[in-house]
Parts: sequence; C-alpha cells; structure tokens
Amino acid sequence: MAAPGGRLPAPPSGYRWEANRTLSDEFNGTELDHSKWRDHIPGWQGRKPGKFMPSSVTVKDGHLRIRCSPMKNSEDGYTIACGAVQAKSRSALYGCYECRMKASGLTASTAFWMVSDPIKHPPGELKQELIVQLSIGKSKQFGHHMKSNAMSGLKEPGKERLKAEVTQRAKLKSGAADEFHTYGCWWIDANTMKFYADGQHVYTINPSTKFDAKPFRHPLKITLTCSTFDWQPKPTKEELTDPKLNSALFDYVRAYKLVKTD
Repeated sequence: MAAPGGRLPAPPSGYRWEANRTLSDEFNGTELDHSKWRDHIPGWQGRKPGKFMPSSVTVKDGHLRIRCSPMKNSEDGYTIACGAVQAKSRSALYGCYECRMKASGLTASTAFWMVSDPIKHPPGELKQELIVQLSIGKSKQFGHHMKSNAMSGLKEPGKERLKAEVTQRAKLKSGAADEFHTYGCWWIDANTMKFYADGQHVYTINPSTKFDAKPFRHPLKITLTCSTFDWQPKPTKEELTDPKLNSALFDYVRAYKLVKTD
C-alpha cells in the first residue's frame, strides 16, 4: 500500500493502478467537500454515550478533524458529541484503499472502515462491514495495534441477526494516538483482502463464506469515525476538553483501481 512517498503493491500482470478520484481526498481545503462526503451517517446517531454531530467535523491545516466533546445538553443517554464522515458514493469495491490518520487519545474508537447498504439475500438481507483499522487511543489492548475485520450480518424475518466475521491484528511501531500511521487494504476479490500498516503487508483476511460463497462482492461506503463504546470507560470532561487528546486526525484517504495496460 502506498505510504507517503512510497509505492503501491505490484499490480497483476497486464494491469496498472489508477487513482480513484471519487473516493480520494487530501483534506487540503477549509471545509469538508460535500460533493464527496456527508458529515453524518444517515440512519445512525452513534453508540451511546457518543452522538454523531456535524459540528464535530472540521477541515483545517491539511487534516480532517473529528472531535469528541461534552454535549451542552444530554439527549436520551447521549452526553458526548462525536463525529462521522461517510462517502456519498457507494462504490468502493475491488482496489486499494489507504488512510493516514492519528487516533484520538481517548477511550473512543478512531476507525477507517466501509459499510454496505442492506443487501437482498432471500429470504432476508445482509449487511457487511470491512474495517481496515479500528483503534482506541487510550487502551493497552487496542491502542498499539492495527485491527481489521470483515463482517457479514444476516437478518431473516422473525429471527435473530446472525454474524460471521474474521478479525486480525498486528502490532504497530508506536501507539495509534502517538503519531500518524498509514493503514491500507488491497481488496483483491470477494474472498481475499491484504492489509498494510505503514506500507508493510501485515496479514491477509479471507472473509467467512457462511452466508455466501463469494461474500464481499458488493460495493461499500467509505466511513471515518471517532465514536464511543459502552464497554469502554467514559472519557472524562478534562480529556474531552483537551485539544491534545480529544480529536482524531485524518491526513488523507486514497483509493486506487486496477485498469488494463495499453
């Protein structure tokens, strides 16, 4: 995967990498590019106690910043303003995807991931998530690793949702909240994804075929979040008001597709 100034994995014979501009952003402007991104996730307010608020999303100094802060007025158990950015285009499929980011220093998750809309799967429907990186900056377990996941959830009428997922993780050279790291995924085909940390291949995931022999053959939406978990300690007010801790920074998102050589 392309680290800054680095190079992409060698493409298959007869192909070359081409930048996918629709799904890429260097965040060099003064505001979010609303032609590409939403500053929220339609239909999902976030995990309590954190609520996704558009006001938590800013672009400045070459970075997308997603901040967590105390809410002035709690709402239905939401007490922390968090943030989410999601691609308007549901077109991420086979190709290379990379994000350079620095996690917040909170007990909140900073994540670079992709998610599907509901997929018809008679007699029910599937929902899929491809997590390239999920880290919790202030965590011994999740603050020093790249952690990736390929998950399919099947919901049939009158039944509990079933999940099939495969997870891998690898140690980073430093904490996810200590400095910027690059996280990448070469989504090769419906059954194969290679993952990269700071330009190095760290593991390969072959998604579960429990529900589908070719599970990850559907387009997804790129998503960037800084959000809370109810199973993690709640960030303190002091942490939430500390600008050195309370924000996740995203330097860029880059996408590449394979095209045939002339």
